Amino acid sequence: MSLHQVNPPLAAAAPVGVPARVERWIGLGLMLVTVLVWASFAVSMRAAGGGGQIAPADIALIRYGFPALVFLAFAPRYWNRLKQVRPLDVLLLSAGSGLPYYLLTFLGGRLTSAAHVGAVLAGCLPLMMVLVSALSGLPRALSSRQGAGLGLIGLGTVGLAMGLGLGALPGSAIGVVMLMGASLCWAVYTVALRRVGSDPVLAGILSTLPNGVIMVLVIATGAVPSHLADYPLDFYVKYGLVQGLGSGVLAGITYTMAVRRIGAVPASVYGALTPVLVSLAAWQLLGEGISLVTSLGILAIFSGVLLYNVTLGPRRRAAA
Repeated sequence: MSLHQVNPPLAAAAPVGVPARVERWIGLGLMLVTVLVWASFAVSMRAAGGGGQIAPADIALIRYGFPALVFLAFAPRYWNRLKQVRPLDVLLLSAGSGLPYYLLTFLGGRLTSAAHVGAVLAGCLPLMMVLVSALSGLPRALSSRQGAGLGLIGLGTVGLAMGLGLGALPGSAIGVVMLMGASLCWAVYTVALRRVGSDPVLAGILSTLPNGVIMVLVIATGAVPSHLADYPLDFYVKYGLVQGLGSGVLAGITYTMAVRRIGAVPASVYGALTPVLVSLAAWQLLGEGISLVTSLGILAIFSGVLLYNVTLGPRRRAAA
């Protein structure tokens, strides 16, 4: 018997009286917002990790501490539902989107590039979602075209990883493996969302509060290096908006609501478009070039997303 069967999802307040087509377009709009935030997250993680002067713990505190304060206000109203969540689901949600995910992303970004952070994290996500869904016992019914689309996304991700160049190996290879691990963490988090009912506020409480408390404790006790008093004001404004408000609050809500409307795997497939925005943003903001191999990788990912969704009808989408 699977974990999914042992621990059925908590009841979620599904939208009532809204046509399926409208729900789908709402879900796509939510994923568009999510992709935009993810792209800014990838660029900011690369900017933070690339210089080596910003302590990872300081970014982590902003990433999880600020959203924790926001969602803490909703905790009293969700107390009864919080008591129904099993410890395993709390662990999956808090770890899948929390410090293990963050550290792998930060260190992987330091060894690679902004394009790789977006490409590997989002590009590998559909494949990781299929893997984790299968291991969790969730039903998956892929057509041959959908399988081919996922294959193209995988090939495109490999192309983007190779686009860094052989001169940066073996560091870049280690960074790519770390980013793949972060993508796996996010897939676990996404499956856990379904297990607790895909409620954005409940998910926000469970994913940010434990990580926020941990970061406050480790920084306050001096367990990890921190330079919070040394950064200029624009550091807190920039990372507070992108990491705290954007990635920690906004994207958490929009992604959870998109998963509820279009399904976990389809949402991850649309998320694979993130590298396109990341590569363009890194080119303009960080001066990172776009090689021919990188361009082919982006094209393959984009084609894979289109191919996957060509035959994905409303009934199969709802079951994904």
